Amino acid sequence: MRTTYDLNETLVAEAVAETGKKSKKAAIEEALREYVRYQRRKRLADRIRAGDLGIDLTLEQLDKLRGRG
Repeated sequence: MRTTYDLNETLVAEAVAETGKKSKKAAIEEALREYVRYQRRKRLADRIRAGDLGIDLTLEQLDKLRGRG
């Protein structure tokens, strides 16, 4: 999909440098993927803390189950 945006060039350059991607497009796509992933994980963690998933685990217990603790 071709779309035109007026983006902050300094921010785009920083995204390219931080992601290590070779193009602005690749850096922006990577940044968007990471942002969406972050928001999904944050929403899931909030639901776990609120007890909305029917799972009675703390984040620490969940990390242990995932082999991180």
